[in-house]
Amino acid sequence: MVIAGLALEVGLALLHLEAGSYWGWWGPVVADSLVAIGVMGEVLASARMTLCQGELTRRSNDRLGEAQKRAAAAELLAERLRSQFTWRRLSSAEKVALQDELSRAEGASVVITFGGDDPEASTFAHEIGSTFKLAGWAVGYTAASFGGPPVFGLIIEQPDKEEDIPACAAARNAANAAGIEYRGGATPSWFMGTGDGEPTSSPCAYIYVGPKPIPDLG
Repeated sequence: MVIAGLALEVGLALLHLEAGSYWGWWGPVVADSLVAIGVMGEVLASARMTLCQGELTRRSNDRLGEAQKRAAAAELLAERLRSQFTWRRLSSAEKVALQDELSRAEGASVVITFGGDDPEASTFAHEIGSTFKLAGWAVGYTAASFGGPPVFGLIIEQPDKEEDIPACAAARNAANAAGIEYRGGATPSWFMGTGDGEPTSSPCAYIYVGPKPIPDLG
């Protein structure tokens, strides 16, 4: 429309129309009207394009937000799966905290019991035992077979013998200082086991390292 209006004005100028003729009066008006209509069309088209671009941007942002949410959910699930299948290990900070606290009861003993058919629990039990040994404790191990349903996690037993209470309290204090989760109570009974490690005597703490607890995957 703009081009047509401009072409009409150029044509009228070239024709040298008389001032009183029809096209002499109304020709420029028609040409300017075409130019105005063309400009208005450009303005409306530009506004429409802006609205469309804004809608596309909104949809793109919505899709990006959904993709980010899905990625975050997938990463959370992957982290939970990693925590389920990764073996338990003591961090350097946990080892230092354990050793510092246990060294206050140097000369005590600990017996660590674990499932003999569970390599993950066996590895974790021996890592715990190594830290006790570095703190000056005598460490004995029992690879045992248990009946009944599995008992998960770590248990630091409340001993029956009064002379063993200080060692048990020291073991619990050390676990608390290191932020290691455990439960109290009695360790599970076993029907067959093999001993290993050093000879132990009172005061003696008793620790059970059960299978790794299954995390809640939500």
